[in-house]
Amino acid sequence: GRGNLDTFMVDCDRCHSWFHGSCIGITKDTVPDMWFCDDCTLQTAILDQAKVFARSNGGSKVLSTKDHNNVLRQFLLSYLSRTAESSSLPHADKAREFLIATWVKYLTLENNSGKQGTFDLNLVRSHVVAQWSPLSVEQNNRSKSSLTNDGNQRIMSAVVASSELSASFPRLLGVLLKLMGDKIASLRKLSLKAFLQVVNVDPTLMAQPSVRKEVSRCFHDGAISVREAAVSLVGDYVLQSPNLAAAFHAPLLERMTDNGISVRKRAVKIFRDILLSNPSYGGRATA
Repeated sequence: GRGNLDTFMVDCDRCHSWFHGSCIGITKDTVPDMWFCDDCTLQTAILDQAKVFARSNGGSKVLSTKDHNNVLRQFLLSYLSRTAESSSLPHADKAREFLIATWVKYLTLENNSGKQGTFDLNLVRSHVVAQWSPLSVEQNNRSKSSLTNDGNQRIMSAVVASSELSASFPRLLGVLLKLMGDKIASLRKLSLKAFLQVVNVDPTLMAQPSVRKEVSRCFHDGAISVREAAVSLVGDYVLQSPNLAAAFHAPLLERMTDNGISVRKRAVKIFRDILLSNPSYGGRATA
């Protein structure tokens, strides 16, 4: 890599694109003799692993999306291994072990399905299992190419997007919405509380018409506990997205006259929090 002293940018020795040192975690005093950007590091790793894991039966030489995903998982595993070795937090190593377990399960299912890419999945699986006992940080850094923080985040997003859980999420969401209309009040309440955990991660789900319709129905549920759970769900949603509070303003206002004391208290608290966080809230006069 070559540092540009005016704005301190680093040149990729493969594609010769320039990157800000602050973006890739390199300072003027730590410019390496040779440095590859994330894209070039990934491309090089894909080519290298294709040589190692290619099937010996003369199969396709074109790497499939599944082959690429295996390379991405290896980068993520290397990152988690370095994090686990340098951290005293127990969940760091658990995350690494979870990735290995789910990766082995994925490889086994793919191998049994007969739908393989260029990689020999048995070889890949043996390689993954062998990493259950983590290397030291020094060994890991020496044996694996690493990415920038931004690169690691992109890898995580790509791996999650290709996971079984991500693929089945629409179906799981449908199950939760269906449970909100179950005959048993306790299940309706629990489904709302479970959905609240999902919305805390992705508030945009509340913008989906099917979600709004079912949650709005729960505002008029016959069970006080369900109405309170629905109000709590919407309360967390509007606090995370104040600009969208108007969408549920009228239903929340209606719950302030609910015959359930806990529902009324929850609705009042939500409006109080909205006004404290946004004194110029458009529904202030009405509320």
